[in-house]
Amino acid sequence: MRKLTCILMTIGALLLAAIAFADLPPMTPGTTATNYTSTASTGTQPYHCTSTTVNTNLNADSLDGHDTAYFQAAVFENVINESGATTLTTAANNKRYIATKSDGTTTFTIPDPDATTVGVTFYFLQTADQNLVVTCGTADSNGIVCDGVATSDNVTISTASHKIGAGMIVMGISTAEATYKWYVGGLNPESVLTPEAAD
Repeated sequence: MRKLTCILMTIGALLLAAIAFADLPPMTPGTTATNYTSTASTGTQPYHCTSTTVNTNLNADSLDGHDTAYFQAAVFENVINESGATTLTTAANNKRYIATKSDGTTTFTIPDPDATTVGVTFYFLQTADQNLVVTCGTADSNGIVCDGVATSDNVTISTASHKIGAGMIVMGISTAEATYKWYVGGLNPESVLTPEAAD
């Protein structure tokens, strides 16, 4: 009886497999063609592969909807700032600005946020015992989100004994459709960020 049950189960499994693959064209190992066109409808996986071997010369226009620029590693450039005042553009994306001015505040002016600033990132690092300020280009632009304030114009690090080694990361974001901001975060938890109060 046990053998008969096993035989019937095997036959049932083979019949189900035959039905499932009845619509597939026959393929044998080593099959070649000039191209392959899938007729699978949207929502149906057009290709399945169980092999983990690298497929040489497999090309695609995008991966998960992204082109190659999305996957490129960020290139960082250090910029020494001795003057105490610098106005940036989006071309300074991914630059690390190192503040070295020893006799007064260093202020970095960033562009007012818009669609072109989304994804832009700046880094500001303080190596002197002086205040560090990041401000939007236009007064009262309300373009900065930082530490409990969603409509700030500037952020300052000025805590005594925590200025050296202080730092900020500034990232362009979109908070809603056609609403753009700069997110400002601290790079050293001991160096308190003080955003200007909301207007």
